[in-house]
Amino acid sequence: PKMDFGLFSKSDPYFQIFRKSENRWIKVYQSEVIKKTLDPRWQPKTLSSADLCNGKTKQPILFKVYDYDSVGSHDQIGEFEVSLDEIKQGSRIGLKRPWKKKDKIYGHIEFSEFKRYTEASFLDYIRGGMEVQVMFAIDYTGSNGNPTNPSSLHYRGGRSPNPYADALQKITSILEPYDKNNLIPAYGFGARLRSTNTVSHCFPINFNDRDPEVKGQVGVLSAYHASFDGLLLSGPTYFSEILQLAAAKASSNRFDSNMQAYTVLVILTDGCIDDMRQTTDTLVQMSKLPISVVIVGVGSANFAAMEKLDGDDHVLRATNGQRAARDIVQFVPMRDFKRDPYGLTDATLAEIPGQMLQFAKSRKVPPHPVVEGKWRNPDPPLAQGSVEDSKSGVPLTQVGGLFPQTAPPAQPHYYPQQARPVQGVPVQQPTVVQVGAPGQPVWQAGQPVQPVYSATPQPQYVSQQPAVPVQPATVQPAYVQQPATYAPPATGQYQYGPYGGQPSAPAPVNNATPAYYQPPPPPA
Repeated sequence: PKMDFGLFSKSDPYFQIFRKSENRWIKVYQSEVIKKTLDPRWQPKTLSSADLCNGKTKQPILFKVYDYDSVGSHDQIGEFEVSLDEIKQGSRIGLKRPWKKKDKIYGHIEFSEFKRYTEASFLDYIRGGMEVQVMFAIDYTGSNGNPTNPSSLHYRGGRSPNPYADALQKITSILEPYDKNNLIPAYGFGARLRSTNTVSHCFPINFNDRDPEVKGQVGVLSAYHASFDGLLLSGPTYFSEILQLAAAKASSNRFDSNMQAYTVLVILTDGCIDDMRQTTDTLVQMSKLPISVVIVGVGSANFAAMEKLDGDDHVLRATNGQRAARDIVQFVPMRDFKRDPYGLTDATLAEIPGQMLQFAKSRKVPPHPVVEGKWRNPDPPLAQGSVEDSKSGVPLTQVGGLFPQTAPPAQPHYYPQQARPVQGVPVQQPTVVQVGAPGQPVWQAGQPVQPVYSATPQPQYVSQQPAVPVQPATVQPAYVQQPATYAPPATGQYQYGPYGGQPSAPAPVNNATPAYYQPPPPPA
């Protein structure tokens, strides 16, 4: 090909790096262009070995060097393959053109500096106990279409999920596992609220200002579907208020050597935005906080504004000229992943780990040491009916399940906001329990007794108002085998509620240690 130089003479060179993936090459980096030079010297760049060669130091990496042209296509000067091990040796490598028959050298590349070091990963922070707090914000503006119209992105009459419900279902399934407590604040913007007849650009979709959190994917979808009874689609489309709320939450979290919390805000929108200047200014300020923003494009509109906010190929600037400290925005168009769930997962998580690591590095905060079991945080059972070690207070058993010995104390349980009557279930209980002296066996009194049933169960209602945590009550000590699967109630008492428990077999308990049993509260 014809180029602007003899050998780098008056050229504008830049290079690209490619990782080998099966039978194809994937571009992982492109350098800056060095204008009109005979001896280009590019700026140092830090790249992960996973991006370059999947961590395999002997695997070839492809370099291609081009001459930049402002008009027309760029001319390729040459290319070469090299491994990380070879780069480390600091050899001088010739540029060749494989499409030419002659084995001619068209220039040389020399690696002047090479440093390899181990860096903490996103998973290291997760294992060390970092909390990932997921938030959702849903676009309720009129540009989405009337929810009664089948063409609406919020259509409520179809058998299959509408585009917003589909996006919520898929995105929550991707991010939910990273949120330990699985309580997700869910907000909306751009709707006229029936309660006040005013347009709001930041409101909880469960309409509970005191507690905007919902439980996981099911809670998000339930609150979304129920929200239309309390609002009308309106406008305009403002992002800035939602962003400012997320920024306030992120700024209140600590990210230091003692505690680490990182926020991920997911905005679902149809692409229209009417406060671009304020949104840009807010995002630039947020770039200094422990937060990432994932903008999910719903529908087939023009998402040019969303792509502009995603600073992959440019640095976001505020109206006053201030540059973003780092890129915190990732744009994900749902239309590109209709039949590619794995691609959607990759796109959603593509930048969050890197953005989080960049923030941690800027604060010089390493991950906490990995404590076995600390980062695994399953949803705890109800705090009612637990048996606690009288010495340490660590729960040993709970009605309906077992705690491991290393589990933290049970947390107060909050009933769902939209509770429904719970029909009681008869529970078999022994008629009499005789409690022996400390360290002595516990027997059922006399001969084996026939179990009796509790009274005809009545519907048990849970308060519709915001619930308060159930506080442990003062209970009498009993002696049970550790670990136990069932803790008998006190003499002559019955257990209420739909637990379906069975009495433990009448057998002596050897080497028992004091434990406490707390029966659940009677039905309201």
